[in-house]
Amino acid sequence: IEVKPAEHTEPLPPNIAESARRLWREGQPRRALALLYRASVEAMVVRAGTHLPPGATEAECLRVARRMPEADDRSVFQQMVRIWQYAAYGQRMPDETDFEAMLQSLIQRFGWRA
Repeated sequence: IEVKPAEHTEPLPPNIAESARRLWREGQPRRALALLYRASVEAMVVRAGTHLPPGATEAECLRVARRMPEADDRSVFQQMVRIWQYAAYGQRMPDETDFEAMLQSLIQRFGWRA
């Protein structure tokens, strides 16, 4: 298992869904989930009409997410945070079916290209 620190300063790719799927297929599920988490946080901040301080924790993100007007957006964001926490801190990766289901929910709610 190769572990690399996450680069939070690199810009998000233009096609988040395709990039996440590629990372997943290449055997890099943690990086795929990290990308989805970062992109979800960015989408949440826009929808909530606010900003986060650098290094905001997942708990801070969840508090800010309450400002999103759509309940379904809040729910999908909460699910993404939970999946990310299981992967990042518990080393429990979703299976491919759950990964794809989460990705489809994010695509639908945040308008990402499939």
